[in-house]
Amino acid sequence: MIPNGIPTVGLKTRLKAFKRISSNKNVEVEKVAHSNSIAFSGIGNPKSFEELMANANIKILKHFVFTDHHWYKDDDIKRIIDSRKQTHADFIITTEKDAVRMRERFSEFLETEPVISAEIQQDILSGDQQLNELLQHIL
Repeated sequence: MIPNGIPTVGLKTRLKAFKRISSNKNVEVEKVAHSNSIAFSGIGNPKSFEELMANANIKILKHFVFTDHHWYKDDDIKRIIDSRKQTHADFIITTEKDAVRMRERFSEFLETEPVISAEIQQDILSGDQQLNELLQHIL
């Protein structure tokens, strides 16, 4: 609890795994670490995504930042592919949230390019009792 009585939960965000979006198969974090990659994201806090990649020793050559909940267009994908080819990046990395938006419309992109999604996990560091009590009250 903080002084004004509002319950808070302390969280730590960490990189859990990578998955090839086209096949949903795991890609070892060690294989992606120390790689040169292109990133793209349409999330509320793109800096946190960049920081997670940096903490995993992934060099992001270019990060295409889109607005939160962005619906991708052909032109967006073309720019990402062109950037990967120009830089000879090893991977194109995005978030799980953005991967969902890719699956239906851009299957060719996902199958022909090395596109992976970063699985991110939130670990509760403090306030789990207050969170459980609040959830029990709601349910």
